[in-house]
Amino acid sequence: MISARSMRVFRLLQQQSSNLSTTTTTTTNWIPPDTLPSENDIDHFRQQYFAAEKPVVVRSAESARTLPGYQKWFVQHETGGSSVGLNYEYLSQFGDAVVPLEMTATTSSGEGGLGKDGQVQFKRLHAPLSMFLAYTQFASPPSLVPQNQNIAMTTTTTIYLAQAHISDLPPTLSSDFSPPPRLVTETGRNDIYAANLWIGSPPTYTPLHKDPNPNLFVQLAGGKRVRILKPGDGMRVFTAVRNHIANSNGGNDGGGAAIRGEEMMMGSERKVLKDVIWGDHHSDPAVDSVSRGMVGYDVLLERGDALFIPKGWWHSLKGVGEGITASVNWWFR
Repeated sequence: MISARSMRVFRLLQQQSSNLSTTTTTTTNWIPPDTLPSENDIDHFRQQYFAAEKPVVVRSAESARTLPGYQKWFVQHETGGSSVGLNYEYLSQFGDAVVPLEMTATTSSGEGGLGKDGQVQFKRLHAPLSMFLAYTQFASPPSLVPQNQNIAMTTTTTIYLAQAHISDLPPTLSSDFSPPPRLVTETGRNDIYAANLWIGSPPTYTPLHKDPNPNLFVQLAGGKRVRILKPGDGMRVFTAVRNHIANSNGGNDGGGAAIRGEEMMMGSERKVLKDVIWGDHHSDPAVDSVSRGMVGYDVLLERGDALFIPKGWWHSLKGVGEGITASVNWWFR
């Protein structure tokens, strides 16, 4: 019998797939990754996935649900649905804490909304946590905002709390994400390179990139859809995109980087990478043909799920659903 949770994941995947182009499809064959039977079987994880460098998902991970921040940072939708919002009463106590934010503004082109060719402007800054909390109160559905702050706002600017180092947070907030999961501390050398928070209001989007260390990615709130490519396949896609941009710009590829950076968050690189990975046909046959026959992984993470992404594997992420989407990740060795 199919569980209610599995049906919910299936319907969300169907909904997200319907948002992709209906006239053309990506040439990559996207399949689900393995599901780890037990996150407590460290030896199995180490041999079959960590050492083998293969992605795997952990559904309803106990190590995620027992993190203090899993409960303290978020509040359940008052109607009993699956959406959650930020716990403003708790987090506002730390409003002076400085956090890294990413601001993305899309210029309107045409009447009634954003045009396909809308220009994207991207900026990174450090600002008080209170600024981000105020933004999410505007961006969140009214049912997720405290009764005395029922505010609505329509804007083309999004703010994403991205790669906030947990060690840089006030001690009380930092302790909300300790201890790290055993998959992080007991699989390798217990060498945690960095731990980071990612919080925003859907839709959030990170283009295709790779990380220099193994990554355990835990979904704290909302949903996030992830597509993953092997190191060689991801590099071929990335190189084809860079070549396309260079040909379009008279030999200048824009200086993009494979690690998540500003270059891929705006301009041609952002658009073409999104076209190739998320299903829209691209006008340059060379860009489309490079992914033909590739096999990648596609997974929808719900609250409490965890995903292992091996070192050097390319991935792109989209925040989906309603309310807040929030994640924490550990890069470890």
